[in-house]
Amino acid sequence: MAVCKYFSSKTWGFRWVLVLSGVVGVLGVGVAVETAWGQKDGLLLIEAAQRGDLQALQALLQAGVPVDTKDENGRTALMWAARQGHGEIVAALLRAKADIKARDKDGMTALLWAAGAGHKAVVLQLLQAGADVHAQNRDGMTALMWAAGEGHLEVVQALLRAGARVSTQDRSGRTALTWAARLNRAEVIPVLLKAGANVNAPDAEGLTALTWAAGLGHRAAVEALLKAGADLHVKARNGVTALLWAAGEGHADIVQALLQAGADVHAQDVNGMTALLWAARGGHADVVRRLLQAGARREAKDANGRTALLWAAGEGHADVVQVLIQAGADLHARDREGRTALIWAAREGRIQVVDVLLRAGADKEARDAAGRTALSWAAGEGHGPVLKRLIQAQADVNAPDAKGMTPLMWAAWQGRAEAVRILLQAGADVNAHDRSGMTALLWASQKAHTEVVRVLREAGARER
Repeated sequence: MAVCKYFSSKTWGFRWVLVLSGVVGVLGVGVAVETAWGQKDGLLLIEAAQRGDLQALQALLQAGVPVDTKDENGRTALMWAARQGHGEIVAALLRAKADIKARDKDGMTALLWAAGAGHKAVVLQLLQAGADVHAQNRDGMTALMWAAGEGHLEVVQALLRAGARVSTQDRSGRTALTWAARLNRAEVIPVLLKAGANVNAPDAEGLTALTWAAGLGHRAAVEALLKAGADLHVKARNGVTALLWAAGEGHADIVQALLQAGADVHAQDVNGMTALLWAARGGHADVVRRLLQAGARREAKDANGRTALLWAAGEGHADVVQVLIQAGADLHARDREGRTALIWAAREGRIQVVDVLLRAGADKEARDAAGRTALSWAAGEGHGPVLKRLIQAQADVNAPDAKGMTPLMWAAWQGRAEAVRILLQAGADVNAHDRSGMTALLWASQKAHTEVVRVLREAGARER
């Protein structure tokens, strides 16, 4: 190692430069390391650890570069070597007394990084060197949780042999088992259970491993948990069960497995939603069929009085609507606002559903609690195709609501010029008055809908 000195204009003094002959040729350049050991020099050490460059790393350590220098994320050379699985580098750093307990800005230790990356040999090295198997990062994650979530079975086994606790929870209340279930690590689940993991442990939201696996569509994890006797009836804080979540996401095979295992098909969440309602809302026709076959009540209502048919109609799921109608769903069922499936479909502009319901015999003149019909809602929302289909079905274009507002008035008030034209062509009364004496023209004028005002005047609308 050659030693020389140079004049530094920045510090107005002499500083020593150590030209590391052992690094020249490895890095391709001479490496200047100040006696004050600046951040740049530490970063060279970190870069060598990242690359797995043992020769450069040893030369830098021999020159006295601080072994625990951190990068902008607070990570040391040991953390990077562990993360990359460079066992020889890890060994060299440990011999150099690297801080095995050091943490980065996220609270990660070298062991946590190695476990999450699945480097069993490095994990064993670190454990043997005294790494804390119970250490948690800022989110409360342990090495066991990381390994379980990533599906590193051998690392999980090594950590368990080292005394890792299966009951530890992260900041969200999740255990290693929860993470294995969430990420479908079915091969890890039996190992954790054998080590004493609670199969029904809830997280902060009350969700168990089974609920997570079912909701995320992880069939292998669901089967492993069911085999271990997971409780099918546990409800989360929002009342959701494994079956409800699976149904809402459309996981038909998992729904079937849960039903066969004895899941309650009538269970409701805090909003009164059953699995059937969730499946209908989500548009999952196959799941709806399976639930009906399992005895789900097709007229079950949520807290707002909506049935599966009303949900499917409002969300525009024509195939689900057909399944429910074929199963005998009540076309005339109403929610707490008095709205029928046809009213919901018309309000939301679901033309295909409107057509299916009309063909099935839905009452086109049914009124909600405010006295509005399906045609009134279609007019007010400006759904032209739905308006035309209802008019074709001979729905009353002048049907007034409880305040005397006709469909034309609603269209005018909302500024729906196309709907106004459609209604006028169908014979809507352009000069009808509501109970307050307002006409469609007056409503349009009040709201400054100039195009609608013009259309109405051309159709003979009077100022009074």
